[in-house]
Amino acid sequence: MRKTTPQTFDVDAILAANDTASLKARIEQYQRLATKKQKLQHWHMRHIHKLSAFIDNPYCYNKCFIELHHVNSSVKPLQKRQRLALVKVFSALMYFTEGERYQVGVCKESDMEGVTHASLRSTYEKLWGETIHKSRWDRMIKILKKAKWLDVDACYCLDSEPDENGEINERIYSIAAMKTFTLTCLAAFGLTMKKDVMQSIQRGIADRIRKGLSNIWIGYKSFTKRLTNDTGQTPIPIDYDKSLIH
Repeated sequence: MRKTTPQTFDVDAILAANDTASLKARIEQYQRLATKKQKLQHWHMRHIHKLSAFIDNPYCYNKCFIELHHVNSSVKPLQKRQRLALVKVFSALMYFTEGERYQVGVCKESDMEGVTHASLRSTYEKLWGETIHKSRWDRMIKILKKAKWLDVDACYCLDSEPDENGEINERIYSIAAMKTFTLTCLAAFGLTMKKDVMQSIQRGIADRIRKGLSNIWIGYKSFTKRLTNDTGQTPIPIDYDKSLIH
């Protein structure tokens, strides 16, 4: 039997998460073998474990996930295989979620950077030892957005660089979208006020502050005047300048 190190998994030893029991065993296996820096936080695990009960019993915990179960249709709820895939995708998002504002991203010294879907799918592969097709990933993200569990906002940056004649050209380009778990999602879990969850989140926040990292998004917003029936044009919002930094 080959020796397993914290950085890599023995391919033969990876558990296939095909049902609730094997999913829980697989995520626990990941936590045992991962380095301290790679591990999911305790509050991440609490949310993953609670949602995993949704796979076999969509009416678990007094039907707290019922809206998610019927997100597509009241007569055609999510199938078991969809619920299983949803838990796995949710876990990959949780991996990059900070606990102060429940934003999905990477905290840097100056600001918080978004995570691309390609990076998230790579994390999915690391957590579950399997790949996920882009179309399947996109369907699960669409379900989370439709259920109002996840907000995804496009993010743009303004940059300028000189051309061959020395003239400055400005350009606006898109970067990884800002993704945030919503209050609707957190309310469905009902874990934010649990003592162990609060302590885990506080440890994470303290660790971020100690490292001098920021969880503030800095983005560019454009404003376009739109015609209205009453005033002729839409006034600029009072708090528009403040909204440039989220």
